[in-house]
Amino acid sequence: MREVSLRDLILHARTYSRIDDPSPLVTVALRRLTLALLHRGLREPLSTTQAAEWFAQGFSEGTLETQVGMGRSVGMVSRGIVGGT
Repeated sequence: MREVSLRDLILHARTYSRIDDPSPLVTVALRRLTLALLHRGLREPLSTTQAAEWFAQGFSEGTLETQVGMGRSVGMVSRGIVGGT
């Protein structure tokens, strides 16, 4: 397990199996924050084809960075630990 940035967590989500922290409240907060960033950055898919692409290939890095403003300024998750697969 290791600390990762929110940017890496969202853009490389398939790499990680869970979000974890010694405090259950921090774990829940990190999950909610991650979902909020995805919700803001990804409006609903425009078609079933786009939904299938998102499922198979992941999300567009450019779209997420533009919509959410997730440039290099997004820092490390303070104490959150993400487990790899």
